Amino acid sequence: MLAGGPAMRLLGMPRCSMDWDLFIPPRDEANMARLNAVLSEELDLPLVPLGPRG
Repeated sequence: MLAGGPAMRLLGMPRCSMDWDLFIPPRDEANMARLNAVLSEELDLPLVPLGPRG
């Protein structure tokens, strides 16, 4: 899910910041793996999905 400035811009509001805010469901292992592959050079630690206990 896209949130913040880019989402507001899509709704016709002025964009005040240049960052992107994304929501990834915390237990979505497939998307976490994709993000880790794409952002591997930018991340200090890999993203890990939440387990059954959080």
